[in-house]
Amino acid sequence: MRVGKMRNKVVLTTHTPVSDGAGGWTSSNATLATVWADMLPMGADKILRYGMTIEQQAFELILHWPFSTDIDSKKAITVDGVGYRIKSVMPLSNMKDGVKLIIARVE
Repeated sequence: MRVGKMRNKVVLTTHTPVSDGAGGWTSSNATLATVWADMLPMGADKILRYGMTIEQQAFELILHWPFSTDIDSKKAITVDGVGYRIKSVMPLSNMKDGVKLIIARVE
């Protein structure tokens, strides 16, 4: 793992049900973790391989994830304050607790 390349601040959140105080429920975003990652732009060939369109801003995000909570496409993610959708999650065999995310910018 090359820690010096992990310069992008990543905040992963999830929707959590919260009592509204009147007997009902609403949802709220709860932060799961704030970590640092390496963000790499994707070329057109990779963008198409993951079923996205060329117009989408897509990136590979490499991060260290030692937590028990799984990352999936239902989680919300921001990188340096910008919102993205998680398209794919893959473990990295060459990095202990390493994860590669394919993300697309939320328009």
